[in-house]
Amino acid sequence: MNQRETKYRAWDRIRKKMYYSAKFEFIIYSTMWFVRDRISKDILLDIGSGILMQYVGSKDKNKVEIYGGDIVENKEWGKGIVIWDEIGFDIESIKWKRRSLSDWDLPDFLKKGEVIGDIYKNKDLLKNGK
Repeated sequence: MNQRETKYRAWDRIRKKMYYSAKFEFIIYSTMWFVRDRISKDILLDIGSGILMQYVGSKDKNKVEIYGGDIVENKEWGKGIVIWDEIGFDIESIKWKRRSLSDWDLPDFLKKGEVIGDIYKNKDLLKNGK
């Protein structure tokens, strides 16, 4: 069985900035986490001022990595937010063009979809299903 690659990003609520694990060091414990600079080791963000998001292990049609909190648009299905629920990643509808998405449809939705933003930097994409 293949395990998906574990990567993170974190949204800084104060600075309005996204940190990715490719450039910064993420230290994660069961009850806390923080982001620090790889060189200076200065702590840049922690659980009190940030929101942690995990890579879902899939890329969109443009080879962009998909994380929790991303807004993905699929021409066939519509637009949704990548969320974490009790058993794994799922899509919460913003506006569906067809019936609701089943767990079987999720990989196809992501592979044929396109990341158009995220819920922190692109709140305008959430309004009225536009």
